[in-house]
Amino acid sequence: MTALALPANAHEFRLPTHTLRYLTWGNTGNPPIVLVHGGLDNAQTWNDVPLHRA
Repeated sequence: MTALALPANAHEFRLPTHTLRYLTWGNTGNPPIVLVHGGLDNAQTWNDVPLHRA
């Protein structure tokens, strides 16, 4: 099973002027992989990316 087949956990990091929203999947014991989307995209951009190592 790939990490993206698992449900995502939604998080928020708030600053006075900005809010960063991010999703996490998979095993927290594995090394992280950070994927950043463009300005007009959203987190679902990465749904079709196979993350076999996650």
